[in-house]
Amino acid sequence: MNNFIFKIVLVFVSTFSIFPFQIQEDGLNIVKSKKGFLFVFNDSTESFMIEFEGKKFLDIEPEELIFSVDNQIIQFTIVPLSLFLNPKSKLDTLMQHFNFEIKYLKQELRADIPEFEPQTLSLPKARKALFWELSPSRLDTDTSSETVVRHIFATTNTNKFIVFISSPLTKANNPTTAKERIQKALNSFRFQPSRFNLETLRDSLLKK
Repeated sequence: MNNFIFKIVLVFVSTFSIFPFQIQEDGLNIVKSKKGFLFVFNDSTESFMIEFEGKKFLDIEPEELIFSVDNQIIQFTIVPLSLFLNPKSKLDTLMQHFNFEIKYLKQELRADIPEFEPQTLSLPKARKALFWELSPSRLDTDTSSETVVRHIFATTNTNKFIVFISSPLTKANNPTTAKERIQKALNSFRFQPSRFNLETLRDSLLKK
């Protein structure tokens, strides 16, 4: 799946002018908001934004779009619809991607994944997202707090992309809090067929 991840320039834009401010940078920009952190992906063809609530942000592997919000790992994968979408299929875009992703996990990772259906989440403006969880195989004797005990995944889509969010949880993470953070973020998701003006966006956040 790494071959499908967009190589994106990362820019951190602070509403409090702690970091250098750059206007309308293409790629993934992170804007500090009052509730947390606004992730803004700008592209000439289509752009989106999504806000994660939290107080502490770390860029773990920015080239791979892996970050941490309040010690919860968040990874973005931006998948062009052209990689998997079959216009003749009776399944909608999100379910086609779900099947595509599960097939990848089974084949490439040799994972034994039972058949299951993802949870459908209703979003504002009659949109939706898919949400699902997987528990990795592990030894019961492994008591390390760094051990990943669960993966949670969510997807939504624009007209051109699937926005795929994954979050590996360790024993240090509260599963309920982690799921609520992603579900709240999905409710904030919006996209448009042009770039977001980051200067205007920053100014609007400062007025709230």
